[in-house]
Amino acid sequence: MLVYYGPDGEFINNPSNEFLKEILNKDSVYWNQGGGDSSLFIEEETYRLIFFKDEEHGFFIMRHPDHVAPFNPDIEVYTVHHDIGGEPMATPSSSYVGLADAEKIILEFATKGSNENVREWKDIYEIIDFDS
Repeated sequence: MLVYYGPDGEFINNPSNEFLKEILNKDSVYWNQGGGDSSLFIEEETYRLIFFKDEEHGFFIMRHPDHVAPFNPDIEVYTVHHDIGGEPMATPSSSYVGLADAEKIILEFATKGSNENVREWKDIYEIIDFDS
């Protein structure tokens, strides 16, 4: 079973593709509430997709627990911060995607349980220096 967890703590079992599209179209008020991120989790699997929207940069999507995210080598790399659970999470600018790509990634994960349509996934710890 697929489970959606929202930033405000809501969870939806087996969310429809239409529901997920609606979530992706929510404004910053939705993404800045509660924990600040959403996730999709497939029961009995050890990984999930964690995602959120930043009004300026787009969508950050990361597969957890291996911390890989889409990577665009054509985007200048700098650190972007987004509050997760009340603390700023450092994320690489080169891992943000637009709405169309976010929709493809999220819906593919929701229907297939995997992501094959991202050109390149990269460990975010290899992209930015988290110690600085």
